[in-house]
Amino acid sequence: MKLDDAPLIGEKLIAESKNVYVIGRAIGRGGYGIVYECCDLSNRKFALKVGKRRSISLEIKVLKLGDGFFHFVKLIDEGLLPDDGQQFFVMELLWKNLSELQRLMPTKRFSLSTAIRCSLQTINGIEELHSIGYISRDLKPSNFIVRKPSENNNLIYLIDFGIARKYIDHNGALKPRRLVGAWRGTARYCSLANHFKQDQCRRDDVECWFYMTIEFINGKLPWSEISKYERDEIAKKKQSLRKSEREAILGECPDGWSDILDIIDSCGFEAAPEYDTVSSFHKCLFERTTAMRLCLLSNLRVSHSAFIQRYFCTHRLKQIKGGDLKLSPQLDVDPSLIRNIGIIAHIDAGKTTVTERLLYLAGATSTMGDVDSGNTVTDYMDLERERGITIQSAAISLFWRQHRINLIDTPGHVDFTLEVERCARVLDGAVTVLDGSAGVQAQTITVWRQANKFNLPSVFFVNKMDKRGASFEKTIDSIKRRLSMHNVVPVSMPTFDDGGRFIGSIDLINRKYIDVEEGDDAEWTAITQSSHRFDELMAGREEMLSQLADADEHFAECLLSDSKQHDASAFDAEVANAMRRATLARNIVPVACGTALRCAGSVKPILDMVTSYLPAPYERNHMVSAVFGEDLSAIVFKIGHDKRRGQLSFVRVYTGEIKNGSSIYNANRGTMESRINTFIAHSDILQPVDVITAGNIGVLTGLQSTVTGDTLLTSESAAKSAGVRRHRIMKSQKDRKLDTHNAHAHDLFSPQVPDEYDMSEVGKSVLLAGIDAPDPVYFCSAEPPSAGALHSFERALNELTIEDPSLRVTTDGEFGQTIIEGMGELHIEVVKDRLKRDYGLNVFMGPLQVAYREVITTAAVYTATVEDVLGDRKHGCTITIEVAPSKNTKFKTVLVKLDEDSTLPYIRAEWLKAINEGCASALHNGPLLGYPVDGVAVTLRNLVASGGKLSPAIICACAGKCLTGALKKADAHLLEPILRVEVTLVDAAAKTGVNAILREISKRRGTIVNVEGDGERAEMVRVCARMPLAELTGIASTIRIISSGLGDLHMQLEGYDRVSEQAQAFIKSRMTSDRR
Repeated sequence: MKLDDAPLIGEKLIAESKNVYVIGRAIGRGGYGIVYECCDLSNRKFALKVGKRRSISLEIKVLKLGDGFFHFVKLIDEGLLPDDGQQFFVMELLWKNLSELQRLMPTKRFSLSTAIRCSLQTINGIEELHSIGYISRDLKPSNFIVRKPSENNNLIYLIDFGIARKYIDHNGALKPRRLVGAWRGTARYCSLANHFKQDQCRRDDVECWFYMTIEFINGKLPWSEISKYERDEIAKKKQSLRKSEREAILGECPDGWSDILDIIDSCGFEAAPEYDTVSSFHKCLFERTTAMRLCLLSNLRVSHSAFIQRYFCTHRLKQIKGGDLKLSPQLDVDPSLIRNIGIIAHIDAGKTTVTERLLYLAGATSTMGDVDSGNTVTDYMDLERERGITIQSAAISLFWRQHRINLIDTPGHVDFTLEVERCARVLDGAVTVLDGSAGVQAQTITVWRQANKFNLPSVFFVNKMDKRGASFEKTIDSIKRRLSMHNVVPVSMPTFDDGGRFIGSIDLINRKYIDVEEGDDAEWTAITQSSHRFDELMAGREEMLSQLADADEHFAECLLSDSKQHDASAFDAEVANAMRRATLARNIVPVACGTALRCAGSVKPILDMVTSYLPAPYERNHMVSAVFGEDLSAIVFKIGHDKRRGQLSFVRVYTGEIKNGSSIYNANRGTMESRINTFIAHSDILQPVDVITAGNIGVLTGLQSTVTGDTLLTSESAAKSAGVRRHRIMKSQKDRKLDTHNAHAHDLFSPQVPDEYDMSEVGKSVLLAGIDAPDPVYFCSAEPPSAGALHSFERALNELTIEDPSLRVTTDGEFGQTIIEGMGELHIEVVKDRLKRDYGLNVFMGPLQVAYREVITTAAVYTATVEDVLGDRKHGCTITIEVAPSKNTKFKTVLVKLDEDSTLPYIRAEWLKAINEGCASALHNGPLLGYPVDGVAVTLRNLVASGGKLSPAIICACAGKCLTGALKKADAHLLEPILRVEVTLVDAAAKTGVNAILREISKRRGTIVNVEGDGERAEMVRVCARMPLAELTGIASTIRIISSGLGDLHMQLEGYDRVSEQAQAFIKSRMTSDRR
């Protein structure tokens, strides 16, 4: 069939996305399909390929896996032909293939330098294909294509994967060699193994590439005169290349070119080709050619010499455990297609496993990592892989349906709650993962509160539906009860066999079904009216639409109207719009279900929900955009350290952009930071980029004085301009209610933002709301392994405290000991382990102790004087301070209320700063037992200076002395940390262990909050209590014994309660004896 006879010209095809494509002329045809030029309804041009489902679906899968790589064409859309058994996909419309370009040359061949450039790019494309687990088996010049010269893009793209084959299994292991292979490919370029019908491997692709390069250089192959049907004769000619006459056959190929063939032939079936060696050979060869200085295609009859001017480019890929992680260079995505989301969950809900499946489905990895095997992408620390838990949040990007998803996998353990907090600060949406057998658990409530704090729209995924005791209905009920979310809308529903075993999931939005019994090879298939799942689908959809109508008035009107329901496409679009509106307004939470470990495809609805229902950056940051406009505004939400690059600052860019090598202004510190290097994080891999654009999350190196929570702006003048704009907006909106769609994390005007971040004075910098670190609840002493390691010990602790604001390091004033304070036992263990692994310090740590707090219950006034001799002059400072109990737990600043007899008209800014520093230092050591003091208001009543110019150091010392005296006069009491303890008992323990648990809680001074049963079956009982931290030593092992291993314990800091007089006296006597 000729191209002119292509059957679909003039037809309209509807893709899976509901987009319509009008078919134009046929532009290419192969053995596995026809390629047409097409356009959508907005007249944008694309290429559309139609063919048999088997080959087209394979091409779609490969293109998805290759999305984001340099040498892969971008997949736009896909769909099925009605009643034809054929499938199609839409991709970018490119220009000519290398075979066509070569024929355009007057000599019918490329110059040597151009041939080398083409050769190098094609081998890089082949390496990319191999990195996603596939071999082509049909490499030839016509399967490499370029863009038009006017597009100013100099890359060569690999196309046509109709007979590609996956050479690794889903675990990343090489597939064994088959005894007999079938003929695949094109005789002129195929490998000798193909001629002999042997099974092909990566080596064979590289051999095909070698023959292509010969043609690039010589303009023809040594066997061009032989008919392509005479395969045996072509094979003999290829065999002769392995003999002594090879140099004559290679023609004008450079000296040493035949050595590449030796490298290829020496590669075994299972071995990876030596891509680096081949690339290095090309570089050396290119440097020897004088054509490097010439215009490479000046003799081409069309004007596109600049097109190949930069052919010579290499992009290396880093291999990691758990699959080949593909680095995506695409940052120039439309901001409306960006999603910044986090995955949050209770520990062991399967959050990291879900993340691994999402990366695999989106093509960001070629194999799926496994938590138990310790080869996951996001849990990259050795300690994370050993313990099987997430300790540090990890950022990674993936692409799905043209959207760039910046995904952050957060910890689920309570000791690392700050990691969730600071990630939630910069996110625009969240995916909450639940264990289907446990529902909403204690840490789920905690992380949900954090998401609520920042008003994050969220979608839910009920995981582990194949686990014993899993219940989709009960999990939804727990969302309603424990999270107070009454409009929970399932967008998928589970299916079960006659024995109640989970066997699949129905997508209520797209009307599809997946059979999880097929494992990771399972795919979603359409549910037709003849399907036995059709009635389940319709019943589920009816319930979904009813709940959606309750949450969205506009959709309710649409549902009552018959006009749009007759048009299925229009009605589905209305459902999607309503679901998005309600999710963004946080009126509903869409919920899907599946089993990530057993069936990777079952988590696909998460990707669909993220791209369809969660917000783009511009939909949440209206106020920030109004204040900063096109100028840079970004916040540092996390700090890390790299041995080679130094401090790594993770940033979220709200407006403007950060260019590599530029200088930026730290508005918190009032300093310029110069020579900034910009990167995008892919777990523990940093990819250099030229610019980090608005809406994206990136990494900066070169920042010297920046810490977590700092605001980065273009310059000091830009900061002042933003202050002026903010002042004007505040003035104009004084009586207006602010846009409640903005979370206070992104809203400069929210009353919840602390005063120091809510600056309204004209000309001052505007700062984005920072990140509050929680107070530690445990502490222990720490000593370096030797006196010689003291400097390394101090440097290591300094870096760790910069990375983790919830970790605090102080020095005991009486004994000079280093004190480490943390959020829990695991937190302290991780610090000790990191000191050993990352810094080589085998640090001694003392026993863990409870971090009490001190408060005052009465007011007091105290006056102190400090004198010093500077030069020949005596200087003095007298300060009067009043202290009083306060509801605000944390000290922020001294309140200035000078007495009437004070002779000072005002307090200078540098004096007030010194007073604040002295008071903050004094509050670290309380009057009772030296614990930090909370809940105190400090008021400056008087300040008298003598001796002329007053030093800030003297003022600071006097303020500290004065506040210490005032606290001693006030009546001080101890506060102890109180934890919310949740014990979950299942199966037999739910029936027999409840009373024993209640007795144990009472014995440890605990108070029962509630006991939640599980109906008559009593398969699960949840006991909630408030307990003092000091009484929880050994409780985990006690619970394990009582429940016979069928109990789960979770503890979360809830607050501080006053210690009884008797307990306070006991603690005081014990600490006094310990210090002797």
